[in-house]
Amino acid sequence: MAYWHEIVKNYGAHDSDGSRGKDHGTITPKTSVILLIYLSFGTDYPSGIADYFSELRDGEIEMHCPRVFTNSNKISSVLKQMNEDKLVTDPKIVKGRAAPRSYYTLNPQVLESPMRDSITYTNHFGSPFEIPPETIEGFLKWLALMNGGTTDKRGEKQVRQERHECADEIFEGLFRSKEVDYASFLDFIRDKAERWDLSRKTSNQQSTLSDLISGYITEIDEGWDWENPLD
Repeated sequence: MAYWHEIVKNYGAHDSDGSRGKDHGTITPKTSVILLIYLSFGTDYPSGIADYFSELRDGEIEMHCPRVFTNSNKISSVLKQMNEDKLVTDPKIVKGRAAPRSYYTLNPQVLESPMRDSITYTNHFGSPFEIPPETIEGFLKWLALMNGGTTDKRGEKQVRQERHECADEIFEGLFRSKEVDYASFLDFIRDKAERWDLSRKTSNQQSTLSDLISGYITEIDEGWDWENPLD
């Protein structure tokens, strides 16, 4: 079984072995993380995603936004690979007047446990670690609502406008950053989880989502010795 952060990290393997692979260098850790963050705002399809980033690229970050994000075919290629790796869910195919659209969604399981296909994950203290699926489901619904909703249920222009208002600054920072990895995605989620925690009533004995995400981040810290976790 694989760890989610390792799957994302391996998207950069072609940079070190000289092989660009079938995606011709399109998919990288940074590209996949930015798309994970984008899809945490709600469901969307490749052309819709390209439209958002094309509008963003027309602003002050033209030199920082890679062209992969404005090309729907390349976005589709990246999302297909991410779907194979279960980072996103199987696309929902919607038929319309134009060509069918494949709507992708963030796979909630990437936030439930550090390991893919793991029923029970044991943390470095030897205790079971898993964030309840119902907690993640509720959080993602709230986050999508706060960031414009989903384009399969609302007007695309309205959704994109609301996402521009709340998310442009986030992506500008990511594009300018040299280091963007899976921990960057979790840092973003933790920041949003802190706001969600403040909006809901929980028992004093119940761990907040932001605390759980912090524990998740600890598990994938680069300094952790995965070969000898208890040494």
